[in-house]
Amino acid sequence: MSLNADITTLNSALQAFTYGQSIVAENIANVATPGYSAETLNLASLNDFAGVSVAGVGSTRNSFLFNQIYGQLAQQAFTSVQLNPLTQLADILPATNGLSASIQALAAAWTALAANPTSVVDQTNVLNAMQNMASLFNTDSNQLFNLQQNLDTQTLQAISQVNSLEDQILSLNKQIVDAGGQQSAQTSTLIDQREVDAQSLVALTGATVNYNTNGAMVVTFNGGTLVDGVQSYHLGALPSATTPGLTDIGYVSVPGSSSMADVTADITSGTIGGLYAAQLTVHQSLLTVNQMASGVIQYTNEVNESSAAPDGSYNALLYGTEASDISVNPALENNPNYILSGNDPLNPGNLAAVQGAMTTVNMYSEIETFNPTPGTGGMELNQGTPIDPTATMLSQSAFFANPAPTANGEMKIVAGNNTADVIWTSNMTLNDIVAQINSKGGGAIFATLQTVPNGATAGGQPLNVGQFIHIYSNAPTSVYDVSGNLASVLQLGSVLVSSAPLNAVPTDGINQVNPNFALNYVAPNPNVVDNPMSLYTQPVTPPGGGTVTVNNDPATVFTWNATDSVNDLLNLIQGAAPANSTLFAGFNQPPLAPAQEVAIFSVLNGPSSIGNQLQSVSINDLTGNLTQVLNLDTDTNATQLFSQMTTNLANTTAALKAENTQANSLVSATQALQTAQSGVDENAQLAEAAIYENAYDAAVRMQYVLENMLNFLITQVGTSNNNSGPIGS
Repeated sequence: MSLNADITTLNSALQAFTYGQSIVAENIANVATPGYSAETLNLASLNDFAGVSVAGVGSTRNSFLFNQIYGQLAQQAFTSVQLNPLTQLADILPATNGLSASIQALAAAWTALAANPTSVVDQTNVLNAMQNMASLFNTDSNQLFNLQQNLDTQTLQAISQVNSLEDQILSLNKQIVDAGGQQSAQTSTLIDQREVDAQSLVALTGATVNYNTNGAMVVTFNGGTLVDGVQSYHLGALPSATTPGLTDIGYVSVPGSSSMADVTADITSGTIGGLYAAQLTVHQSLLTVNQMASGVIQYTNEVNESSAAPDGSYNALLYGTEASDISVNPALENNPNYILSGNDPLNPGNLAAVQGAMTTVNMYSEIETFNPTPGTGGMELNQGTPIDPTATMLSQSAFFANPAPTANGEMKIVAGNNTADVIWTSNMTLNDIVAQINSKGGGAIFATLQTVPNGATAGGQPLNVGQFIHIYSNAPTSVYDVSGNLASVLQLGSVLVSSAPLNAVPTDGINQVNPNFALNYVAPNPNVVDNPMSLYTQPVTPPGGGTVTVNNDPATVFTWNATDSVNDLLNLIQGAAPANSTLFAGFNQPPLAPAQEVAIFSVLNGPSSIGNQLQSVSINDLTGNLTQVLNLDTDTNATQLFSQMTTNLANTTAALKAENTQANSLVSATQALQTAQSGVDENAQLAEAAIYENAYDAAVRMQYVLENMLNFLITQVGTSNNNSGPIGS
């Protein structure tokens, strides 16, 4: 090897060591930069042992660890974003105080009034308890609505962040591909920044990251591609299909198009997935609270309207249809005796005792005298002339619609584990029958007698005219005659009414459910009287069709779909009546009912004997969610609803906390490994800088020696040539 070659080798080494020192300097300068991966110097051997040259810049990035952390970040974001709203939800709806305690306090006030039915003090206590409960329903509803809105705002912000990150990654993709697509001095910082953006995007959406062969990053989710090497595909906001005023996630698959696909169900992880899950939890809680309020309103009023007040009026105690608008009848302030303590002179406190139970058990299986055509007789107790509840049934046998009572008999009412065994004779009064049901009901079966004259109204709503027996229970109920014909005399049928209004936004005819329109009808203008799917109160999932059975009877199964209207559904229900029954299904709305609702009545085709007993009518989903669409829930005890809601909330929160703790631990551990393998170790970099510096100094010294040697040789050779002459001369 010549001295010139040696010097050339040293020069290339000096260049490599200088470049190495610059890499170390850049690494140390970025020791605190998030996502920065330490760069390394790649050297290559020159031919013929001619030394080394710089082959490029490498990275300590560990691809396996980066892929691992994507899923961990998505799970961390999914769980953490839910914890705060669920904590707020628990504060709004505490398990033992607040709304729950106010309902229990009202029940206690009713019980106290039952013991002293004419006490103005106890009537006023009931009034105060109702006002407190109504106020808490209003407050809780408002807070839940605001929490929903806040989550919706966060969702809109997250969508904006996703689109911004998509565009940043697309720009970085183009720069990296234009620079060769591989790790280099030009692309190293760009690749690191793209990785930081990708982690943020995955944390928001739970997306998946891959790479094209040209080095471009491709980010996808279940609904499509978010960004690739040539285009970003934005998310957008869509009006919720299930919750008016809230936002679903749209996806623009064709950039620049105004059309968006609903991909809400495709984003089940990350911040957006967590926000949507939290929205569903809050929404379901609001539905439950509305269902409770609706039940309290409906059945408190129904019991109170069982008889007239001292001035002859019939009075609703509560106004409204749900938690947001429940209020106490202002007339009660000056007329506390409108709060009835009983309609049975022989059993004072009857109705107050029923109210005490119904306040906490306000949604139930109801058996009652069924009258499809009020005021016409036939399905009422009386035929024209009202029956005196204090006189014997025998003395008024001609007044019963059909049939007249036999001499005596036994009627059983079975509700869950409770049985009221009514032993009767025709010499008893209707008040005797009612009192016996209440005394034998085991705290789970109650009865009232309602007598309503022509033209009677309550709360501005007309009342069904006639006489009716109402039997309330807290479990599925059956009634039958062991002997005699009392169940037939009382004209009993089973009733199932929507437990909450069908429409979510009952505002003066706007946004009302139109019973003639298909369930999946989308109104051209949502501010007119139409029924887009978002109007239905209950379903978290839009109605899509399914199969239903009446009374869990395999012979009554029918199929429905989203193109059916409410009236179509009612016809299907009526056509699915069990063999021994006839079903009547109707759609009620103001002014004939407080809100839009479905009412189903079931009556026996024959006498209610042991082998042909009347059962609580129930509508049961085999597939789909029709009972939710029509709010035909049969197991809707208010106390149980609230307890189930708060228990589920506590369990969900505890599970999320555990998952979040695990996700945080995994992210921390993976990030620590990333830092150890891909990050900048300042001490190691300083040590490497020292090596480069020492190597550089050694090369400089060697180069100095070689250059001196070369100069010496050149000098000597030149002197020798100047003094030369013929040898031997």
